Amino acid sequence: MIGKRMGGRLGIRCVLIGLLIANGLWVSLIAMEGVPFREALFWYIEFGLHLLVGIAGALWAGYFFGQRAGMAILTKKRNMYLAGITYGWCTLWVGTLSGSAVELITRFNLNHTLWQMGDHYVFKPLYWATLFGLVPVILLGIGFGSKMGSAKESSREEDRRYHP
Repeated sequence: MIGKRMGGRLGIRCVLIGLLIANGLWVSLIAMEGVPFREALFWYIEFGLHLLVGIAGALWAGYFFGQRAGMAILTKKRNMYLAGITYGWCTLWVGTLSGSAVELITRFNLNHTLWQMGDHYVFKPLYWATLFGLVPVILLGIGFGSKMGSAKESSREEDRRYHP
């Protein structure tokens, strides 16, 4: 039970840190294109609904997959780093798909083939999220796993203390 609770909270925290990293990276890329920094800082106003749904999806996925990762690390004794990274990818992809689903629904057009719609609103967002999320997901997944692993060690010490 502690793995679920701690994993959910830690998953949300990792998502928030990942969102800050993504925002910083995106603002830097926009600013390098010559856009004034003040305009680059508020780029998300143009994509409000997509980002809100994507952020909500990522937070939900962080909570859901964080619980699963916490249980996998603490009760099933899985590799803590591999579990953190694996569930981190799942979180990133669910957040990406939830944000791009809004665009897919709002721009659904019968003039495009299903392949074109999937290419623009599923495959390309997943490609770019995977490319730019590679290092942050690995680092945050390792951090998640080590934090859960330290909780595993402290729970073992408590068991030894109370059950000699």
